[in-house]
Amino acid sequence: MGGWGDGNASGRNNSGGQQSAAQQLSHSPSPIRKLLATRLDGAGLAKLETLEQAVTQVQRLNTIVERMAQSQRMNQPLAHYRQQIHRAAAPVASLLKAQFGPISDMVTNLVLVSTRGGSDQQKVRSMREAVAQIRAQLEAADGRVRKQHTVESDHAGPAS
Repeated sequence: MGGWGDGNASGRNNSGGQQSAAQQLSHSPSPIRKLLATRLDGAGLAKLETLEQAVTQVQRLNTIVERMAQSQRMNQPLAHYRQQIHRAAAPVASLLKAQFGPISDMVTNLVLVSTRGGSDQQKVRSMREAVAQIRAQLEAADGRVRKQHTVESDHAGPAS
């Protein structure tokens, strides 16, 4: 009976269909198969770990900037946010400095933007843009690391 619980809505036995799909997968070099059959070398894993830590810390920076924007809209003082940004950005910059220098420089630039004079509205806008650029660069760096440090596994497919 082809009910919901048995996983076979048509009532047919499709074990042969599953086998042919597996055979097709083993013969076709699909991008998913390549992704599953690859792994990263040690340096790549270390860089990805650094990037993951940086993404978490940049999320904290983003939270501070968004709270600052909310306070700016409510005409509240923003001085203590500058100090929080400086404290949150320093570990990110030092974490990224060794392997991802340009992104570290972008984080340092965010701190400089927070200390500049000018209207608070322009400052918040610039800081939002800076955080967005940092996040985009971290994502791009993640892709580059995965591409550069990929090692094919020994059992990726049948030998031809």
